[in-house]
Amino acid sequence: VDWSPRPTIYDNAGQKSLYAPDGPVHLLKASSCNLSPSSSWQSMGQAWLVEYYHSSCPHCWYFAPVFRQLAAAYQGSRSLRVAACNCAAEENRNACDAMQIYRYPSIQVFKAGRDGSAVKLYDVSHTDKEGHAKSAVDILQWLEDHQLPALHPMAAQKGANFEAAEFLSPGSPPGRPGWSWDWRPDDERFVEARLGLIALLNSYNGSPEAHAAALRMATFVAKSCLQECDLYAQLVHRLEGDDRTVESVRAEVSRWSGLFARRKHIFCKDETCAVWQLFHVMAGSVAAEALHGRLVPQHVSTALQWNTPPTPAEAMSFFREAVDHFLFCDFCRDHFLRAYDGCEFGRCAVLSSEHDQAKRLVLWLWRMHNAVSLRVLREHPPHGKAIDRRWPAYRDCPGCWTPSVVNGEVLDEENLDSAFDLDRVYGFLLSSYVGRENVEKHLPLQSKVLTDADAERGLLGSTHLQIFQ
Repeated sequence: VDWSPRPTIYDNAGQKSLYAPDGPVHLLKASSCNLSPSSSWQSMGQAWLVEYYHSSCPHCWYFAPVFRQLAAAYQGSRSLRVAACNCAAEENRNACDAMQIYRYPSIQVFKAGRDGSAVKLYDVSHTDKEGHAKSAVDILQWLEDHQLPALHPMAAQKGANFEAAEFLSPGSPPGRPGWSWDWRPDDERFVEARLGLIALLNSYNGSPEAHAAALRMATFVAKSCLQECDLYAQLVHRLEGDDRTVESVRAEVSRWSGLFARRKHIFCKDETCAVWQLFHVMAGSVAAEALHGRLVPQHVSTALQWNTPPTPAEAMSFFREAVDHFLFCDFCRDHFLRAYDGCEFGRCAVLSSEHDQAKRLVLWLWRMHNAVSLRVLREHPPHGKAIDRRWPAYRDCPGCWTPSVVNGEVLDEENLDSAFDLDRVYGFLLSSYVGRENVEKHLPLQSKVLTDADAERGLLGSTHLQIFQ
């Protein structure tokens, strides 16, 4: 069972859309996304409730049923019209930039000014003060309190109902697989990783801080790359230019992406997947370099020469900065940074000693990814039987699982590590993201992730997989 919370993606005249073209949500495109005077929106005399979303943002997926309920509640209303714009679509990006939309989902209420331009009345929050998602009824009440009554208020009560399913705890025996088969050629993962880098850079907002972060991010990837390194060095040169506007930087990234023969997703269905591929490839590359030296020749222009190999410390900074400045999903960013800064999943143990930093780095990111998957599964379970989103699935790597747990014993229900053989998981990750041939040739798996002495000193800290709250 290849389960995913990803909703149906509709075609809106060549654009991806979370909303059906014939549904209650009015679909905006190109210049209509910034409600320009040239569009006809202001002639209707209505206020507009507009959601700016990114079709790869998981929290936009979860909000879509709520927003659709709101649209149904206001369908035919003379006071408010409900519309949405997918800022992930290339032809919509300039309009979204003009509206200063860099985090998703963003919900705003507009009216027409005297010159026909859009005047923002309100930002509408889709969460409460504690960060919990609001229902359509909650948001409808807020709109009505601001003199925007609905024509069909009962429609807000007819919404998605995520049926509860039994949840498999992090340390339980393996269950019904919730992932597709995981085997992919390493060069396909490198393509997806590049597309993940491009997705992050497309969230560049033009600030001096973002430009410095983008340059550091591109430099780290060029330094850590395993394929076509000279092209990544070219990206660094392009980002060093004097013109640092959003339009200029995105144009440079677009021209740079055109240098590659493969420019479309191969197995990822959205950009969130590609960003995870980037992170795992970078972690694997740094680990391989730290333990055994560069596995493939690095061909870069003479203007970029690295005096030292990429380090786990640089990788940790890369992950945090990439998420903080460029991750397009607000909730995903907040969850990641809270876990990172809170030292969850062994993060602070990665650099706590000189021993096994590379392995600690790879396994920390693996725990973080599993935590995200399990949190999503808990909040949005599938209908019917429970599925297992822990990764790697038993089907893909039987040896990665602890035999006694496979046979039914639960060693520690809330501890992901207790269900897995960490040495074999480490080998699986390096094999998947650096390449099987390289792993078999250069990365023997005799050594343990932690010595008994390390464990007694508590270097790993708490690695219990606690679902993000």
